[in-house]
Amino acid sequence: MNTQLVEVLRQLKLKPGESITVDVDGQPLEIHFPDPVEPAAYVGQVMMMPWFDSPRQPAGTLLVQLGRLSPPDPPIIPSDEEAAK
Repeated sequence: MNTQLVEVLRQLKLKPGESITVDVDGQPLEIHFPDPVEPAAYVGQVMMMPWFDSPRQPAGTLLVQLGRLSPPDPPIIPSDEEAAK
């Protein structure tokens, strides 16, 4: 950091917890001296852990044959359900 800037900031004599707003080229600039017991802005936020899901190794080989499928077997209906109709 520029030594002149550090010297000017020291001259402000801000105490912990105090802040000052100055105008720099038409833009407001806030200088804040954090209180040692003041929690940081990120305290209480969830820390995201990066992860990714890589594909698993295949368990085996499946042979596929092209063609038409045979129709499914008709369902077996118990005789007691036929009587209920």
